[in-house]
Amino acid sequence: MLPVKSAVCLLIHGTEVTTGNTVSFDLANGRQGYLLCMEGSAQIEGAHGSESLDRHDAAEVFGANSFMVTPLNGQSAHLLLVEMEFTGIRRSDL
Repeated sequence: MLPVKSAVCLLIHGTEVTTGNTVSFDLANGRQGYLLCMEGSAQIEGAHGSESLDRHDAAEVFGANSFMVTPLNGQSAHLLLVEMEFTGIRRSDL
């Protein structure tokens, strides 16, 4: 396996949320993240509203923000959050 090199400071969080449980994430001010639902489905609820993600769906999150992740449809959900310094919104489709 080759090492991964990055030009920015980033954190990668991974979790499996099982049925009946909830996981919370706290994103600090000045941080942004990319949340990917790798398996299952999950409900994301935070300061900016609520969104459901299915397998391979993703969402951008911006701090300061605390959000909760709850699995849907009676199955576990596997999620990956890549967190980095906020560099601005660069997407043109928003």
